[in-house]
Amino acid sequence: MNPGQTIFPYLLITKHKEVGYLCGVVSTDGSFQHNDGELYSFLTEKSFKELRQEFDTAGKEYALVEAANYAYSNADGRLARIFMHLDGR
Repeated sequence: MNPGQTIFPYLLITKHKEVGYLCGVVSTDGSFQHNDGELYSFLTEKSFKELRQEFDTAGKEYALVEAANYAYSNADGRLARIFMHLDGR
């Protein structure tokens, strides 16, 4: 992350769509990317603690990852779409 950065990229892993759709609630512009499986990406100004509180309201299992550094290679279209969303492409 860069000093002064206010928008942060996150990955959410969950098999519960009701948890995944909360990405649209917490994202900066209501958008998120879903790979048609269990992986979601979104950008937000919220803190990690605020995000956990929001996702905990669903009462379902999930994993939340702040994507500070990432790389991918030879990703299929669905996986590449997740990371391109984080890059703002």
